[in-house]
Amino acid sequence: IIEQQCLLDDAAIKKLIPEWPQISPARLRIVGLDSGADHPFGAVLVVATEKGLVVVAEYLERMKAISMQLPAILSRFTALLPPNREQIRWAANKNEANLRLEFGLKGIGIVQAENKHEVGIQRVASWLHSRQLFFAYTCPRTIEQMRTYRYAANTAPDGQKKKEQVFKQKDELPDALRYALMGWPVLRRK
Repeated sequence: IIEQQCLLDDAAIKKLIPEWPQISPARLRIVGLDSGADHPFGAVLVVATEKGLVVVAEYLERMKAISMQLPAILSRFTALLPPNREQIRWAANKNEANLRLEFGLKGIGIVQAENKHEVGIQRVASWLHSRQLFFAYTCPRTIEQMRTYRYAANTAPDGQKKKEQVFKQKDELPDALRYALMGWPVLRRK
């Protein structure tokens, strides 16, 4: 389903964001964050349109202090952000108190998104199956990580079934997207 939701060129993006590569300041945006020092810090920029949400930018950096991430994210996303920062919603794992503190010191409030994988994955799946979540070609790592995002084997060596868990490798951008969607809980009615 990821392949069907990819916008492969500017013309495809313009069907959802007619003013692309500019983005109207009136459009709401959400930045999903997946912090990490021992694994890359991931962020995705999602734009709300009349037809759904479009992931238009990504950020993935390893081994950088949280206090250094915000300036780097803003620099990477700057051309796509509105001048009025109130048009941006930020979301991250509800347990990321240090992230909220560090970004809060710089004037960025973060929505405390539900972090249960099952709930978040169902939210992402709902957006995908309703054909209201799109991936711009400008986010190749997000698309690649979404293609390989999966559950880990849930069978123990003794054959017993374990609770399903997400395979925790190269999942930073899907997790950032999951938090973004948990911070944007309403599907558009068709």
